[in-house]
Amino acid sequence: MSKARDISNLFSASTTAATDAEVTSAISAHNSATTSVHGITNTANLATTSSVSSSISSSISTHNTAANGHVGRGTTANRPGSPTLGDLYFDTTLDNLIQYTSTGWKEIYAAPSPSTVEYLVVAGGGGGGGGTPFPGVSGGGGAGGLRSSVIGSPSGGGASAESAFSVTLGTTYTVTVGGGGSGGGENTPGGNGSASAFGSITTVGGGGGAGSTGGNNGGSGGGGGYSAYFGQGFAGGTGTAGQGFAGGTGSNMTGAGGGGAAGVGGTTSGGNPVSSPITGSAVNYAGGGNGGSGPGSSSNTSGGGGGSGGAAGGGKNGQAGIVIIRYANSFKDPAAITGTYTSSTTATHKIYSWTSSGTIRWA
Repeated sequence: MSKARDISNLFSASTTAATDAEVTSAISAHNSATTSVHGITNTANLATTSSVSSSISSSISTHNTAANGHVGRGTTANRPGSPTLGDLYFDTTLDNLIQYTSTGWKEIYAAPSPSTVEYLVVAGGGGGGGGTPFPGVSGGGGAGGLRSSVIGSPSGGGASAESAFSVTLGTTYTVTVGGGGSGGGENTPGGNGSASAFGSITTVGGGGGAGSTGGNNGGSGGGGGYSAYFGQGFAGGTGTAGQGFAGGTGSNMTGAGGGGAAGVGGTTSGGNPVSSPITGSAVNYAGGGNGGSGPGSSSNTSGGGGGSGGAAGGGKNGQAGIVIIRYANSFKDPAAITGTYTSSTTATHKIYSWTSSGTIRWA
C-alpha cells in the first residue's frame, strides 16, 4: 500500500483501511498458527494449560537430577547405587550431608567423633539377708562393684580413677545394666547382684547379706550375720579389688552392714558410697546396705546400693546398677544408641546414662 493511497484513504469516505486487501492479508498472516511470534513457533499451543504443565514437569525432572546438584536423602543402606563424582546425598543414619568423591562417599562436614569417653560402671547391689526372731540377725547386702575413669572420682575399693575408654568408630559397644539381688527369706542370705558392663569394662554384682552366718563375696561383700545359738558373729564377704570393700562382721546380736564402694561395712551401717561428678553434680553410688534385726530399707544411693537386712525374712532387695558415660560436647552425638537411657548436655559434656541394657556406636 503506497503512501499516496494511504493519504487518499484518510480523506475518502468510500474507502476504509479495514477493507483494504493488503491489511486483511497481513492480519490473516499474523494470526496464522504457523507464524513465529517473537521467536515462538506454533502459537496455537502458546500458554495453554497442557503446554505449561508439561514444561514445568520437564523442568522439575531436569532439576532433580544429581547432575544439577539435587540432594537426595535416606539411610546409609539406601545410598544411590551408581553415583557420579560430585553427587550429594543427605545420609539420615549419619545425620549429615555426604558427597561422592574419587575415594567413595565422604561427609561434607561433621564435628569429630570422640576418641575416648569417661565412664562410671556400677553393678547391681546384693540383697539384704533375712533373719529370724531368734536366734540370728542378718547382714546388709554389699554394694555393686564400681569402676570409674572420671577425674577426681575414684573407682571402688580405694582404687584410683582408671584410664578413659578408647572408642573405635563403627564398633557397636554393648551396655549391660545388672539387676539388684533379692532380699533373703527367713534365716536366708540375700541374693547377689548382677554384673554391669560397658564394652570391656565389667563390674561384679554385690554380695548378698548373711541370714545368720557369713556374708557373700561380691563387688562389695555382704555383711555378716550374728547367731545367738552359737553366740558368735560371722565375717562379711570379701569385695573385689578395684571395685568395692568387704562387708562387716556381725557382733553382739547385730548383723553387720554390707561393704560399700568407698568403705568396709560397719557394725550395723553399710559401707560408704563413692561420690561422682560424672553427671555434672556430685551424686553417691554403690553404698552398702545396713545390717540389723529389724526391717531395713535399700541403701540411699543412685545405683548399685546393697539391700538392708531384716528380721524374720525381712531382707530388702538390692538396687539395680547403672552405666554412665560422658565426653566433651564439642564432639558429635552417637550414630546409634539403644536401651533405656537418658541424655543430657552440660556446658562441657554430653552425658548418656543407662538404667537397662543397650548399645552405642559412633561413626
